[in-house]
Amino acid sequence: MPGVTFGIHLFPLQAYFVEDDPNQARIVIIAVVAIIAIAIIFRFVNRGGKSPVGSGGSISAAKRYSGFTLRRAAAPYGLDGEQIKLLDYIFRNDNVSDPVSVMKDSAGLDRHFRRAYKNIVRDSGGSDRMQQNLSKLYILRNAIEAAPVEDEISSSMPVQNTEAVIKYGNDSYAVRILFSNNRNIITEVPRSPLGTSLKIGSGTNVTLTYLSRSNNSYSLVCGYVGIEKTESGPGFRITSSSRPRPLTKRQYRRRRIDIRCEFFFVQVFESGKGRNKTSKLVVSPKKFNGIIRDISAGGCSIKTPVPVQAASRLKIGCFISGKEQTAVLGQVIRSNRSAAGTVIHVKFLKVPMRAFNTINTLVFGFNEK
Repeated sequence: MPGVTFGIHLFPLQAYFVEDDPNQARIVIIAVVAIIAIAIIFRFVNRGGKSPVGSGGSISAAKRYSGFTLRRAAAPYGLDGEQIKLLDYIFRNDNVSDPVSVMKDSAGLDRHFRRAYKNIVRDSGGSDRMQQNLSKLYILRNAIEAAPVEDEISSSMPVQNTEAVIKYGNDSYAVRILFSNNRNIITEVPRSPLGTSLKIGSGTNVTLTYLSRSNNSYSLVCGYVGIEKTESGPGFRITSSSRPRPLTKRQYRRRRIDIRCEFFFVQVFESGKGRNKTSKLVVSPKKFNGIIRDISAGGCSIKTPVPVQAASRLKIGCFISGKEQTAVLGQVIRSNRSAAGTVIHVKFLKVPMRAFNTINTLVFGFNEK
């Protein structure tokens, strides 16, 4: 025990100086006590004593940051060793004292990653190295984003003025949500590619698939109520009869946007057999136009007047930032046709590193003020 040890060592010191010079003994004892006090204060500060401001900016008792606390905070997210090292750098560089709480706060986590983004842009020293470092940063942030952490029910409900899909039987209809309030939802009237309205009886069940506030996909079983007048015209009123069911969580964060794009159909030609079999991608010279409605590093949805079949491969180009065009290769996984046009959902097959970083910078908004 430190107190006992201190007393044992102090008695010989007193005995030696008392006989010679009592004043000198007192000076030495005061000096020893001062050194011990400084050591205790230094150790207390290193452990992370009480601080008036925590990592989130609120008044709290700061917790000691250690490798153990970091690993405990990172455990639910399935991060590898290199990703944990990068996370450790981000947190230590930004004076995070409670990594467990920060990992659960998406907005707070984005603030720390935004500062790391700015440091990388400022300090990387070269374009290639900067792109590599940004790529590691975004892979880590998306890995945390994609972890199966349960969303709050309030953030999983349909959002007004967003696109959705109503499924009835074997048919799917692309619609826009006009109104959403708890269990009551009004969408555009579902129409077939030929423009005919979906006609079903009151109480008939349909399934609504949509993107929530948390940018995750959900499906909701609803009962049809009837047609209702809205400011946007006739509305298709439905009432939810169950809680939202989460679909497969997205690997990448998605952002709603409106950016013009161009795309070209891509054909795959194979030749040879066995080990000598090769594939060649040929891009059609004919260009088509569309508008990207939402995007992530893993895919996007495009509204276009062109009928595009599922499984089609596309080369997609758009100007997200600056004068350099961002180009990716994708495949259509779903195509919803309506009287207003076609909405295609595309999964990216090949995304160059620079395009990956450009898309993620847009999605997370790390370059915004």
